[in-house]
Parts: sequence; structure tokens; C-alpha cells
Amino acid sequence: TAQLSSFPTHPTIRCAKCKDRLRIWPDQKSPLFYCDTDLPTCPCNGKEESSSGGNRYNCFLCDYDLCRGCVKAMESDCVINIEENPTFDKTAPDKGEGYMDENKKVAEGRK
Repeated sequence: TAQLSSFPTHPTIRCAKCKDRLRIWPDQKSPLFYCDTDLPTCPCNGKEESSSGGNRYNCFLCDYDLCRGCVKAMESDCVINIEENPTFDKTAPDKGEGYMDENKKVAEGRK
């Protein structure tokens, strides 16, 4: 597992089972894998894939894999969700109920 921990992690995509960040398999010989997503647009389409370096995102402990195409689709969905949700935009005039900006926290003596 020492070698496994040296594999880079994806900054946002996590294992659907344990919620750890997925690791990017390097370009090395490894067993074939199936993409575990349920996205209808999965380019693997249920077929076994070979790891070619950067095309497999994996949680070793859970035996959970995603292909590069599905990860890219999930990244796009994440960006769209943030753009469509004004509570993520600190410059938006209406920040949503329960939002407290940093200036108000400082003025009230909270951090």
C-alpha cells in the first residue's frame, strides 16, 4: 500500500462507497477494470478496460473504479452545479438563507 499512497488523488471526485478521494492509476501494467459508474454516457459502456495511465480513477480498498470519461463528465456536472447555485458566488447579492459572510463574522467576534 506504500506504492498506492504515492498515486495522486483527484481533487474533487470521491469513492461512492467510502467517500475517499479516488487515486489516478499511473501508466503501468495493471489488471483490467470495469467503470463502476451508472452514467448512461459512460464511454466504457460496461466493457472491460485496460489501464493506460490516467484513464483509471480507483479506490483500492473498495474496489471502485471510474474511467476518465465519467470523471470528466462528473467534473463538468460539478462546475455546472456551482454556476447555477448563487450561494457559491461570494459576489452574488442574495447569498441565501443561513449564509454569513466573513465580514459579519469578524464584526460579531466569530471566525
